[in-house]
Amino acid sequence: MIAVAGGQWRGVGKTAVAAALIQALPGFSWTALKITHCEHVLGAGAHELETPGGASYRLAEQHQPDATDTGRLLGAGARRAYWLRPRPGALALAMPAINRLIGEAPNVLIESNSVLEFLKPDLYLLVVSPAQHEWKPSARRFLPMADAVVITGNGEWPGAPAGKARFQAAPPGYASGELAAFVRQRLIGAQ
Repeated sequence: MIAVAGGQWRGVGKTAVAAALIQALPGFSWTALKITHCEHVLGAGAHELETPGGASYRLAEQHQPDATDTGRLLGAGARRAYWLRPRPGALALAMPAINRLIGEAPNVLIESNSVLEFLKPDLYLLVVSPAQHEWKPSARRFLPMADAVVITGNGEWPGAPAGKARFQAAPPGYASGELAAFVRQRLIGAQ
């Protein structure tokens, strides 16, 4: 099964929500994948796809829990955790690697909005913050596809379209029993 946790903007808590879900649903044997678009993808110890314009993406597996986002996902209980860094516009070139990860894992939790251009997950959660007023273009574009909106921080978020499930997931733990039950039900129902 494939779950996607996307965010309205940077820093709204999508990694914290993903980690809380991994911890709340250990029986799913999660493989976590964080996708961050960046100009510079070079680095040692990772798979890089070379194209005529240089490396198009870098895929690195996290092996130890630490304070990085992928380290936090691994520390929350993910069986494996990866960080994919494609150059802007190069995510399509990384899709064979993403599909390989999906094929090797019983359940995958992907932290990204842009991956929705290339795959249809079994569940898409959009993480939003009432304190944040900026939007990633991908978050705005894929909002109608969201199965649920996860509201971090304090306050209401009036921007969710009618009929979308809404869940509060506040700091420090971002845990929500209702959200975990919703995810469990949706993923088991998708089998």
